[in-house]
Amino acid sequence: MQCPIKTKENADVLLSYSPGRLTLDVAATFQNHMESCADCRAFSLAQQSTWDALDAWEPMPIPADFNRKLYARIDEYEKTGWWAKLWHRSIWTSGSFGPAMPIATACLTLVVVAMLYLPLNKQSVDMTSPQMKIEGTDLEQIETTLDDIEMFKQLTPTSARS
Repeated sequence: MQCPIKTKENADVLLSYSPGRLTLDVAATFQNHMESCADCRAFSLAQQSTWDALDAWEPMPIPADFNRKLYARIDEYEKTGWWAKLWHRSIWTSGSFGPAMPIATACLTLVVVAMLYLPLNKQSVDMTSPQMKIEGTDLEQIETTLDDIEMFKQLTPTSARS
């Protein structure tokens, strides 16, 4: 038998061995394999301890009036108005926010950051003002560029200018 853990073939053998759902010949083959395979042996022991724990577990007894109380609550819920049902399933009940809460928090954070770092009153710059300072620019180069633009305008045919 090939190792069910390493080859992922016969994986159902691993899961069916502990509860005793294997046929006698498959169970015997798997037991022989477990003698030489530590991984399958460890998996089988872990699964057997899980089955033993489930066998030892005893559920709590159900109260005698459980059904009566359950049906009374269902009737009470059915008699309420649509607004109460909506409120019951609304976002105010615990755990119904889902992924909306982290997304809303991130959006709120972005809005606050934008409000803090982006000024509301931006002063506009008047480009025609003679008092405007141009730092790090050669004014003669700007003047030459403007002259070149005027020259290109004269070379352009009159129909293309309009």
